[in-house]
Amino acid sequence: MQSLLTLIDLLEKGTRLHINMLDLSGVLSTPATTLPFERRTHANEFCDVAKMTEKGYRACCRCKDFATKRCLREGKAYFGMCSYGMIELVYPVVLNGVTVAIIFIGNTIINKKESVERIKKTCSLTGSPADKMIKLLDNCETFNKDDLMHMAEIIADYLIILYERLPKNKTNLHWLVAQMKLYADERYCHDLYLADFADTYQMNVKYIGRLFKKEMGKSFIDYCNQLRIKKAEYLLEETNDKIIDIALSCGFDNISYFNRLFQKKHGISPSEYRVYCRTKG
Repeated sequence: MQSLLTLIDLLEKGTRLHINMLDLSGVLSTPATTLPFERRTHANEFCDVAKMTEKGYRACCRCKDFATKRCLREGKAYFGMCSYGMIELVYPVVLNGVTVAIIFIGNTIINKKESVERIKKTCSLTGSPADKMIKLLDNCETFNKDDLMHMAEIIADYLIILYERLPKNKTNLHWLVAQMKLYADERYCHDLYLADFADTYQMNVKYIGRLFKKEMGKSFIDYCNQLRIKKAEYLLEETNDKIIDIALSCGFDNISYFNRLFQKKHGISPSEYRVYCRTKG
């Protein structure tokens, strides 16, 4: 049987839609159902531009969390409009009476003028580049309710067939920890909070914190900071960027905190590290 990713790619082909899924149970952790990061989040060009600022990123996270909670609360599919004027289908995948995943099909609009006004209003609050987002509206699909519903039904049915019939992954990581790690690996330059994952996956924040530390041997924030420091090391070695700019670009909003963590790892300051790396070469 073909993989879930192959089906999604085929359904998207020839359209300007973006299909992604939220795993709520580990159902996307098998060899046949696993999806890359860009299929597990809103990673199309329009959404990426919206997330270019920290406020824009947080606004998108809140919007997705709201959509997820409504879908779980009502237990049925619905169409919603995000704060930037994009229409999206939110569709629950139900297995044995439990919602195991949620399908999101978006990058569609109904009225371009209305979307432009929403973009301008939201960008005035988030600082995201409104001009770029308005131009990207030309790359959006015209909203068609029936087509989106049929696509979601096909994906949901095929996912359940694959999950029930084919072998499961043998992995040392709990599916939720694997999800959190994947997200951190891609988004560590942003502010990441355990509370966000707790909201998204409808779990207790203390539980997921303990679970992550048990499986990874370090706390979630320590893992994120490890990624940030590694990126900072590269930038210090390969660029002439200012120390404060490097810290900010790596996800640190406090230069003193960045310096303290860096000193703890290397025994020298970031500026001293840069000099050392260049003199030893």
